[in-house]
Amino acid sequence: MLLLRNADVQSVLDMPATIAALRAGYADLAAGEAAYIPRIDLYAPTSRDDDYYRWGSMTGTCRTYGVLATRIKSDVVSWPQGRTEEKYCVEPGTYSGIILLYSTDNGEPVALVQDGYLQHMRVGASA
Repeated sequence: MLLLRNADVQSVLDMPATIAALRAGYADLAAGEAAYIPRIDLYAPTSRDDDYYRWGSMTGTCRTYGVLATRIKSDVVSWPQGRTEEKYCVEPGTYSGIILLYSTDNGEPVALVQDGYLQHMRVGASA
């Protein structure tokens, strides 16, 4: 199984490639050749009154790439003064998200990918 860190992803992924990948996925979805599980966020109280632990996942697959991708993240979240959401993992300024890729041909785990850079590109490409 391949391990890709943020620096690895950043060295090969640019915005045109990200847009092309999303376009292929959406085309497969429109053709009935893709599937997804809507985003799941599970909240649990922490030892601090104003913070919550949040585990989240997103899963999807499309025929074009022959893989199933599951994104998993783990954060502590709060809403200071009821405003913008603040989140972190372990300490402020750090985040934890990974993507697991599986082959849809044989079920083999293909890659474990840090999602820091990829996530920003995905959000930007879909804007």
